[in-house]
Amino acid sequence: MKAVIMDIKPVLFLLLVAAALSEAHTKCCFPDQFEIDEGQIVGFVQSGQGTAVTQSAQAAFDYTNRRTGALLQSSGFRYQTITDYNKGVMYTINLTLKTCQKTALPSRTMDHCVPSNATYDGPFYLGEYKLDGDSFSFSVNAEGDVLKGTLSVTQGECVPVGETLFGTFRGRQTLILAGYVNFSPYIKDPSKYFNVPNYCSTGSFSSELDEALAHVTHTFLF
Repeated sequence: MKAVIMDIKPVLFLLLVAAALSEAHTKCCFPDQFEIDEGQIVGFVQSGQGTAVTQSAQAAFDYTNRRTGALLQSSGFRYQTITDYNKGVMYTINLTLKTCQKTALPSRTMDHCVPSNATYDGPFYLGEYKLDGDSFSFSVNAEGDVLKGTLSVTQGECVPVGETLFGTFRGRQTLILAGYVNFSPYIKDPSKYFNVPNYCSTGSFSSELDEALAHVTHTFLF
């Protein structure tokens, strides 16, 4: 029995070290305010038919004032999204058609850090060791649906580099891929992202593309 205990101790030690390292890396939090460009592909399947939406965006994340904003280009249309966690609302705006949808956020909690349930997958680098980063796996509850995801951030500043989400969302098999570039550690013009158009008091969406964008935008961490 003693020999068995001696064999288990090194294994337990390694497991504790791995758990400690994973926990240490989950403490990384994003900058309080920043702008960043995002490229995103959203794919989902419903009733046996697949649909994919590609979009690019300029996004602002303002954790100090608990809000996010994005200007998007997708399928020939221009969109704007505004999330206000103080009021618990989200605006999804079609700037081309000048229509607007106001919806309640499923949660008034604005995630500022790598998720607390994330596990550390390991380090990575881009270029010839020009940019070092860390990768994590996590799960997130989105309106009752549990999605799996991965998140990559830079070491030190914790700037998002890439993100994926996959699983069932609102009855659809969904896959979301996103990449982030052109980080700026400030928001130069907040009104560009956070001013709500006057016509947001009227109008509604009619196309499935608009609906899909409205539904998936706030499933991300931000």
